[in-house]
Amino acid sequence: MMGNNKAVFSSVFVVAALLAAGRASQAAEDLPQIGVLHGGKITVIQLQRPSPARATSTEKPSHDGDEKGASRFDVVRTFPVGAVETFAWTPDGRHVLLPRDGAILLCDLEGTIVRALCKGWTWTRKPKVSPDGHWLVFVAFRKGGMPKLWRVNLDGNKLRELIGGHEPEISPDGRSVYFEQYTQGPHLYRLDLASGEVNDVKAHDMLEFQPAHNIALSCDGRWMSFAGNGVQLLQRSGGTLVTIGNSEFREDHSQFACPPDWLLFRRRTRDMSKGPHDPRLMVFDVRDAGRSHGAVRGVASDGEQPGDSNGRSPRWIIRFPDLMQARFRPRLDRAPD
Repeated sequence: MMGNNKAVFSSVFVVAALLAAGRASQAAEDLPQIGVLHGGKITVIQLQRPSPARATSTEKPSHDGDEKGASRFDVVRTFPVGAVETFAWTPDGRHVLLPRDGAILLCDLEGTIVRALCKGWTWTRKPKVSPDGHWLVFVAFRKGGMPKLWRVNLDGNKLRELIGGHEPEISPDGRSVYFEQYTQGPHLYRLDLASGEVNDVKAHDMLEFQPAHNIALSCDGRWMSFAGNGVQLLQRSGGTLVTIGNSEFREDHSQFACPPDWLLFRRRTRDMSKGPHDPRLMVFDVRDAGRSHGAVRGVASDGEQPGDSNGRSPRWIIRFPDLMQARFRPRLDRAPD
């Protein structure tokens, strides 16, 4: 009988261990991959949850992105993309869209050009892909003209001009495009794609007297972020406004993961003599902001704890040399139809 009890206990232990391993594996899979644009290449990283020992580490990350004993990401792959400042993933996460050489280029993850979707401008930038994955919006400029927003299908067909502006962001339902125009500082507008109607965007009273640009929308429409005086994180239904950052830093290029559990952006240190420098990739847990009405908590991966003036700290701080932009990679099993 004692032997049978031992066998049963052993079996239960094995099953529990397997379930725990499965949960850990699932937790790792739930964390997003990120494409980091830096130094003429894109490095794809997989975020990892910290162990207790790593969470309290004071080791500093080196400038090649490795976190020396406190690593909380794995490098998946690196591929060359040339002299670009922005990029976008295709919906399946297997190609990237590059604004380069006055064109929008579709490239594979070896850096090989598959095709040019459109070309003929002096420069192009900021491609954004629609939620259904069928078309994209980008900014293009011709010498002697003004920057304008253009729309084109992902197969290169149906190119058309939309409106003059910068920094496009497509609404979660794909019916509108948010964008900026610079008059007396950046100002936000919304373009209805069906009617062509343009309206001012007044997201929150607190944003009325400060510059608000680099808009980002979560895929469920619940969250909106701006880069102004710090990153402004707005819960649209309840009107809760969270400020991440302070006057020591300049933040931009914010983006939500989909599902919108995470927010990333680039942070650079302000310096009157050097200009913005020391770029870092910051990743925050948006769920904490929703639960605690603005208290975004976490432990910095390099032990710095450099949150904002309210003590909010990111989950990950990752340094890359010449960091230009970072974009969450779409889940390979969740590509749009």
